[in-house]
Amino acid sequence: MRPYVRFAHGFMAALLLTAGIPASPAASGQSSPKSSASDREALLRDIARAWAGTPYRNNGTTYSGIGNAAFVREVYGAVFDADLPGDPNQWKTMGVAVQKDKLEPGDLVFYDADPLSHFKKSLHAGVYVGDGQFVASVRDASVLISKLSDARWKAVYQSARRIAPGMTAAASASARSTMTMAEAARKMTDAERRLRDVEDDWHGTPYRLGGTNKSGIDCSAFSRMVYAEVYHVDLPRTVEDQERFGKPVARTRLQPGDLVFFRAQGMGPRSGSRHVGVYLGAGEFAQASGSRGVTVSRLDDPYWNERYKTARRAS
Repeated sequence: MRPYVRFAHGFMAALLLTAGIPASPAASGQSSPKSSASDREALLRDIARAWAGTPYRNNGTTYSGIGNAAFVREVYGAVFDADLPGDPNQWKTMGVAVQKDKLEPGDLVFYDADPLSHFKKSLHAGVYVGDGQFVASVRDASVLISKLSDARWKAVYQSARRIAPGMTAAASASARSTMTMAEAARKMTDAERRLRDVEDDWHGTPYRLGGTNKSGIDCSAFSRMVYAEVYHVDLPRTVEDQERFGKPVARTRLQPGDLVFFRAQGMGPRSGSRHVGVYLGAGEFAQASGSRGVTVSRLDDPYWNERYKTARRAS
């Protein structure tokens, strides 16, 4: 599907919704709920395993020690490509309430961190992974993957919420992941067209940490594949090495094919807090995203704009 065709599909989906007619998953650009839940659970398990054992540190924000709320914010960002402002006391009023037996991967679970205290209680949170398990940075311990059915957690469990990115105060109505009509109508360069054709061929491939094919791919493997198909250039395998490849280029001078780099530590220590995409033109970049798999995103999206670090040009 060519870019202008995908834009037309999205435009048609909007018209259908305006008319009160539900758009099909293909027209709206969304995957089926079952597929999304399965992909999200796989991603969350990768993230949970990557962070497991990281020490708990009150108000900590790094791999050397991280607090409860900071950990949830990092995981939420990695899974949904969106910021989650606030803390558990604020989150418990956001989104929608979810019954314990209806939990889905990505839901937040809340528990009493001071069950023996008769005075001020501390509400902590974790992220539901699936199959009765959740991950949290646990006070006086570390990042743990635990079962909600364990006696310890049954005794302190409070509630759960489902907070979709659009439900957060940080969500921006102006954030876009597709071109405007004017941008879609402009004339593309051959380089941009080739890049978009490759993205289109891989569009929707789920994110898999360490993955290298259409059953699942991570960000650096995706950029490496794009360069191999479009430019016949063999990029290094890791984001860290790709960030040293070629020469630096200013954000204001980006051209289709430039590598764009971000800082996002939510994927865990093995990621080195790095993420990479391939610039397409018109303010967009292709990437293997934790929340959407292979997709097109905008550099001016609040989440990515805040985390933008640098860019490199291969030649």
